[in-house]
Amino acid sequence: MLHIRRILQSRLSTAAISRVRHYTLGTNAFHESFKDLPKVNRQQLRDSALKYLETFDHKSWYDDPIRTVINGVDFRKNGNEVDTFNAFNEKNGSQIMSSKD
Repeated sequence: MLHIRRILQSRLSTAAISRVRHYTLGTNAFHESFKDLPKVNRQQLRDSALKYLETFDHKSWYDDPIRTVINGVDFRKNGNEVDTFNAFNEKNGSQIMSSKD
């Protein structure tokens, strides 16, 4: 019985090892798994993101709410408009829930 137990433990530990990731998000091995990507100008990306955030019109989330569009058809008509909230439960915009049509 002890022999069977050892065999089972050996197989279970081998199975567990085979399921271990060979890299973790953000590690060099992870980044190396993406081959031939274009070089990124980090400063330009950072600058453009900051510029976008500084000029972003928060009112646009109210004026042009999220809604369902399928095959170019806007399901705003007959939809139900609801408020959206951020992680702090503060109202930050609206969304149009599509109708059942």
